[in-house]
Amino acid sequence: MDDVKLNNLKKSFKELKWYEYLMGVIMIIIAAKAMAEGFMTGSSNGNPAWLTVINFISAVCGVICIFFTAKANISNFAFATVNTIVYAIYLVYWHIWGTAALEIFFYIPTNFISWYHWAKHRDEELTQKTKAKKLTLLQNIVCTLIVIGSAVVYHVVLVSYPRLKHLGFLFHSLKLNAYIISTRGFELHRTIGSMLHRNLFKRF
Repeated sequence: MDDVKLNNLKKSFKELKWYEYLMGVIMIIIAAKAMAEGFMTGSSNGNPAWLTVINFISAVCGVICIFFTAKANISNFAFATVNTIVYAIYLVYWHIWGTAALEIFFYIPTNFISWYHWAKHRDEELTQKTKAKKLTLLQNIVCTLIVIGSAVVYHVVLVSYPRLKHLGFLFHSLKLNAYIISTRGFELHRTIGSMLHRNLFKRF
C-alpha cells in the first residue's frame, strides 16, 4: 500500500464521529462474543473453527464498510470485498448455491466496477471520498416512508400468513431485479442517494 492510499485510509478513520466508533465497537463486541461462545461451547452452528474465525473478520469488515459507505468514502470497497468474499465462502461451504452464485457473479463484480468508478470521480479536496449528492428533506421523508411501508407489507405477508412464507424467495428475487433495473444505464459510481435523486425524484 503506497503512502497516498495509507493516508487516505487514516483520514477515513479520523473523520468518523465518536458515536460511530461507539456503535462500531458494540457491533464488533457482539460478533466477538458470538465467536467466543462458539469455541467455548463447541457449537458455532456447525461451522469449523476456520470458518468461524473468518466470519468474525467478515463481520468487522462489514461494520467498517457500513460507516465508510454512508460517508461516500472510497475505502469502503476494500472492506466490502473481504466481507462479500467471506460470505460467498460460507455459502459455498454449506452448499447454498443460489445465494452463493448471486454473491460471486453479481455482487463481487459490481463491487470492483463500483470501486473503479468511485475512484475515477474523487472529490478534489477530500481525495478519500467520491463526489456525491445529498437527498433533500422531501426525498429523505419519501425514502423513509418506502422503507417503513415495505417492512410492514413484508411482515404481514410472511408472518401473518404462514402459508405464504414460502414466497420469501420471490420477494428477495424482486428486490434484486429492482436493484439491477434501477442501476441499468447509469454509472455505478453514483451513490444510492444520487441514484434515487436521478430515478425516483425527477418529478419533485
